[in-house]
Amino acid sequence: MQFKISKYILGLFDFIILYNAFDIGIKMINQIGGYQDFPLEWLGKTPFVDYVMPGYVGITIYGLGNLIALAFAIFSRDKKSYMTSLIMGLILCSSMVFQRILLGETYMATGILMLVGLIQISLSMITMKLYQYKLRSSYEK
Repeated sequence: MQFKISKYILGLFDFIILYNAFDIGIKMINQIGGYQDFPLEWLGKTPFVDYVMPGYVGITIYGLGNLIALAFAIFSRDKKSYMTSLIMGLILCSSMVFQRILLGETYMATGILMLVGLIQISLSMITMKLYQYKLRSSYEK
């Protein structure tokens, strides 16, 4: 039962991330919601000339990736239920680290996104431990 609850909490967190990735990505692509006012200088050393491509990247990687993670968290009964979320959390944290290393800059949302990634990794690890406990207890019966 704890494993099932943990899967649903992880799925809810995946949903929150994917919702925000789509919401912010669409606003960046359409230049609405404040993104039309962002100075292009903030793009700094990135290869982007405006905020449209970062919007597409965010939707593709974080939106669709977490949609897949959500589907596995809800519908899968094996280790896929936490593994895809774990991978997505690692991708998010890694992208924040690479941003700092490659660009030499830290942006406004870097700390928040790093925290979100760490929470996703933590929830995935908790779900993994509960899955392993469930397997052990089912073998003992």
